[in-house]
Amino acid sequence: MNPWLWPMLLPEFFDDDPRVLFIGIGSNLGHSFPPASKKIVCGTGYGGYQSPPTIDDTWDIRFVRGPRTAQVLGLDPRLALGDSGTLVRAVGSALPAAAEHHVAGFVPHWESALRGAWESVCAEAGVHLIDPRGPLQDVIAEIRGCDVLVTEAMHGAIVADALRVPWVPFMPGPTHRFKWFDWAESQGLDLHFAAGARSTWLEHASVALEGRARLQAFVGAKGLPMRSFGSGFLRAHACAAVTAAAASPPFLSSDARLEATTDAMLVCLDEVRRRYPRR
Repeated sequence: MNPWLWPMLLPEFFDDDPRVLFIGIGSNLGHSFPPASKKIVCGTGYGGYQSPPTIDDTWDIRFVRGPRTAQVLGLDPRLALGDSGTLVRAVGSALPAAAEHHVAGFVPHWESALRGAWESVCAEAGVHLIDPRGPLQDVIAEIRGCDVLVTEAMHGAIVADALRVPWVPFMPGPTHRFKWFDWAESQGLDLHFAAGARSTWLEHASVALEGRARLQAFVGAKGLPMRSFGSGFLRAHACAAVTAAAASPPFLSSDARLEATTDAMLVCLDEVRRRYPRR
């Protein structure tokens, strides 16, 4: 979302100067940034994938994804406005129109889409599959076309919420749950997941092993194909889980909370423009 969204919200702002970095959507907060560079943070979250950074005067933190990120980084909790993916609702006529109507859609996490059999699962469940690896504008249009969105991908929920599409959180792997609660708490939502499922043995192994390097070593050692290794039992279980999730009560933040969040984020962007004028 970053390359599409930010140039519209901050036109003529970005350049190739590595001395000033802009950190937007994603679980990006860690030690991977150049220590001497100025780092402007707008809506980024801590995901737990690496150790948190040491916050010093090279960090200009305007707002973060949620209160859990703020707590980890030792920030004022008032900076926990939410994930800046919410600002998809602020792009005006650039927002893609709704695609073909579907009663229910399903967005797997991109890793699940890579390793799973969700095409056949969703076809059997009668739920429209939205592949998060597809073109962003197509993904947004497909989300807008759904009456309800079941999503394992957190940003599927964030985009749906911003565009007022009710959503159901499908239980992700353990490493992804922290960021879900982080964002949900920023919007005053008492989050609980619908039961999740894995659609192939490879997808199941990726969650059980909880580590990309260990997964790749396992796949390499066993010679397992990335997409074809699965079973009818797992696909049937995944189909039942998606069907049940689509029928469960969905979430949606309040209109007032969403409007207040959006307004506060846009104020932060105005402050960024003034603080970092293009020379």
